[in-house]
Amino acid sequence: MTKSYKPLDCHQHDHLELACMHGYLIELQLVDGQCIRCTPLTTVTKADKTEWLRVQPVSEQQGVTPVEMLEIRLDNLSKMIVLTPKAQFSEIAFTR
Repeated sequence: MTKSYKPLDCHQHDHLELACMHGYLIELQLVDGQCIRCTPLTTVTKADKTEWLRVQPVSEQQGVTPVEMLEIRLDNLSKMIVLTPKAQFSEIAFTR
């Protein structure tokens, strides 16, 4: 059984949208401790009203075939760290 969905606050969602619009390189820290370095592409709302972040993971190595896109449910996010220099913000902690 899937845990019930807990949406993000609007201002936290706005930061995700900004990261997508500007194509920032980010590191996502998930509630399970996993870290994903990626470029956020868009947010997606599924039929069951859960919201997801579609990302393109980034390889640390030059010349490596890009990893397939991932979708991460927003209530699995713990923190987003922006790695792009001179971005409009540097870090956001996701609280519920």
